Amino acid sequence: MIDLHRHIGGSISVDTISKITKIPKSQIKKQMLFGRREKPSFQGFLKKFNILDNITWTKENIDYTIRQICWDIAKEGIQYCELKLSIGKYIKHLNWKPEDIIIFIGDIIKDEEQKWGLSLGLVLSLKYESDKKLQKKLAKVIINSKAAEYLVGIDLVGDEKYYDPKFYKPIFKLWRDHGKGLQAHVGESQSAENIKTAILDLKVNRIAHGIKASHNDDIIKLIRDTGVCLDIALTSNLMTGVVRDIKEHPIVEFFDAGIPITIGTDDPVILETNIAKEYTIAKNIFKFTDLEIKRIFENSIKHSFLKHVMPDKEANPAS
Repeated sequence: MIDLHRHIGGSISVDTISKITKIPKSQIKKQMLFGRREKPSFQGFLKKFNILDNITWTKENIDYTIRQICWDIAKEGIQYCELKLSIGKYIKHLNWKPEDIIIFIGDIIKDEEQKWGLSLGLVLSLKYESDKKLQKKLAKVIINSKAAEYLVGIDLVGDEKYYDPKFYKPIFKLWRDHGKGLQAHVGESQSAENIKTAILDLKVNRIAHGIKASHNDDIIKLIRDTGVCLDIALTSNLMTGVVRDIKEHPIVEFFDAGIPITIGTDDPVILETNIAKEYTIAKNIFKFTDLEIKRIFENSIKHSFLKHVMPDKEANPAS
């Protein structure tokens, strides 16, 4: 198994949060997880992460959390995973330099990789809604050679209505010049025009979601012709309300159009999913054949940001 689309914040278990905050699990579940009667919405989804901003992020709590996530990834049978890392909340509590936080977390992950036989890639996430001076500061971690060793790419996440391609263009050039992968969460809650500028101006390698490309022939052609990969998260797209019904999801449209797609979990704890469930949805709801599932899996190998550590290409999540 491979998961290219997994956020650290949305992968912290209820048990772990309860342990480090002493908040009852029932209260955490009520705040973090989607209730049965809760109406899907993108803003409602973003609010699920508020509990993480109120945690006192000590070195010990970060260490415990990262190790729990790595253990959960190992239990899922995932061979390679790209973890999206937002570090603003850690800086607020520790008052460390951004590069020191990357190195601290990177060292933990290196230890866990050896312990569980995993390959993990850290992707720095810049939140659209964050202060722009802070985002520029965070982006410069790539200049630090030690931090750069632990980072495979950069991603834009959060509230897409704050997306500004002119602001991000020099940042992405810096990361591209350092040989890192480029990704943005665009075309999820906002216009398909964001997909266009992310490809043409930011020169992204992958787009997270890209749902708004559906039924837009020009954007679909652009994605296909440039070879940009769409990281699809089926449960996420349903719970954020960007698709009203899972059967309306454009995953088949994208696949049939010749766009390379992958399947990931996005925020597995909040969405109560895992990578096996996401592939099962693709098979059972969208009737992808075993051969087609294997092609999607192979896209995860081809379009991963960590080129020198590859899982067994013969592995097939459809089996």
